[in-house]
Amino acid sequence: MIVPTLEVLPSQEKPGDKEGEIFSCAFTQDSEFALSGGWDGQMRLWEVATGRQVTSFKAGAKPLSACAIAPGGKQWLSGSMDGVMASWDPVSHQQTSLFLAHTRPVAAIAYSPDGQIVATAGWDRKLSLRKVATIREGQNLSGHSDLVAGCRFLPDLLHLMSWSHDGTVRVWDLPSGNPLLSLTGHNDRVNSAAVSPDGNWIVSASRDKELKLWDWRGRREIKTVQVNAEPRAIFFLSDGASLVTVDAEGWLTIFSAPDLETQEEVETQIPVQCAELSPSATTIALGCTDGRVCFVAVGGVEMAPLTVSATPTLRQVSSPLGFLFGNNKVRRAFACTCPACQKSFELDRLPDDPGPCPHCRRSLRFCHIPELVGKS
Repeated sequence: MIVPTLEVLPSQEKPGDKEGEIFSCAFTQDSEFALSGGWDGQMRLWEVATGRQVTSFKAGAKPLSACAIAPGGKQWLSGSMDGVMASWDPVSHQQTSLFLAHTRPVAAIAYSPDGQIVATAGWDRKLSLRKVATIREGQNLSGHSDLVAGCRFLPDLLHLMSWSHDGTVRVWDLPSGNPLLSLTGHNDRVNSAAVSPDGNWIVSASRDKELKLWDWRGRREIKTVQVNAEPRAIFFLSDGASLVTVDAEGWLTIFSAPDLETQEEVETQIPVQCAELSPSATTIALGCTDGRVCFVAVGGVEMAPLTVSATPTLRQVSSPLGFLFGNNKVRRAFACTCPACQKSFELDRLPDDPGPCPHCRRSLRFCHIPELVGKS
């Protein structure tokens, strides 16, 4: 097995150049830029290759506690400490909508893989689901007994995962909006969690430095280990057999899955407040307490399959006779977009094993999205 590697990339930004903590980071779909929001209310765009700030603008009078980029890149979202969310035009930086999403700070914003739904987590103990087309209208999900620290869509788009300071990780059934299960066992606040690329495992980390791996469908805990410091973030890498934690002391640690054996540790000496993994799974953005965003390159997984959500579509297959007599056949297909090259393509059927992107040849693992998700 190839063990992934981590390397801190050079940055043109120096400590002290910015003010206040960075609370949230989000990558563009091509993984070449990252957006950040933080204490000073500024939205900033950073270039990954150089670590240089490209642009910035004031997005609110209150600190920004969350930010996100739509999968197509045509919309940026910000969430603030007063529970207000706003959408922005990425080019003009003009505000396109403003609404109250939560009655307390917005903790996290997550787009579904197909870009049709936005989920938010709030300090008001609620999650909210919103269709992008009608983003002002939300469906609240209630069940946590303390603030909800974050959320992620599972690859199948049938389920949403959330984690909370009440010490639990919950999985929600999206078609009904009902809680499906609650994973209990942490003795402190759960402040980060992630789902494996195939959607089978969940990993969660708590303030008391405890890391747990779960078989969530079987509702059982697979392994628990102690880590060196409070985790700020945790991610599965694209190989599905490795995960990385980012802690408050600036250490990044790679674990194997499912045995949670330590593979590599890197001391960055960076004051980390938050972190995010790029769609290509080759870069980690570190939001710092000094207002910077720094980047760490993930090596050794470049050829590991990337997970692609495949959306069922219907296409008319026409022929000269079918056109004349009006009996064109309908063909079922699957629409996909490669996370590596951003090019779209269709498949007649989904392969069971990983296969190459027809454009860039990157190995892809296909995950079927049921047609009923996101529909009223």
